[in-house]
Amino acid sequence: MIGHALRVAAAATDPSQAAGLLQEAVEHLEQSPAACELAHALIDHGMALHAIGDPHQAAQQTYRGMELAADCGADGLVSRARAQLAAAGLRPRRLHTSEQDTLTTAELTAARHASAGMDNRAIAAAMQTNTQAVSELLSAVFTKLGTDRLGLHRALGA
Repeated sequence: MIGHALRVAAAATDPSQAAGLLQEAVEHLEQSPAACELAHALIDHGMALHAIGDPHQAAQQTYRGMELAADCGADGLVSRARAQLAAAGLRPRRLHTSEQDTLTTAELTAARHASAGMDNRAIAAAMQTNTQAVSELLSAVFTKLGTDRLGLHRALGA
């Protein structure tokens, strides 16, 4: 897994190089079903961004990582993210109460179409976009909900 390798490589380098490696790791992992590994990379990326003086982006990545870690049941990562946010003088916000709360409007629309049995080409036509965009949306949905196309109906509570 490229994302995991990039995250591990970032641990052995200085913060400015680590931030770039971790950004790349996050991009790879966002396209993968490895939600817990993505959470880890997001939290590490937040730490690296904080170290190089980008507190706003650091907080965003850390919050994302913390929420995803909670969804994965990775309590140790959640605690680490909370400690990191507290050390930065930020208050960890309430975690989402439902996995669906983390979906964007476009992700939720694509997920509902896929749950109804539409293929990516039909979803793209219905959403007036292309199949690559639909694939990316559904990949994010699967990561956030921790399921695949077969489990989507149940995960959406439909």
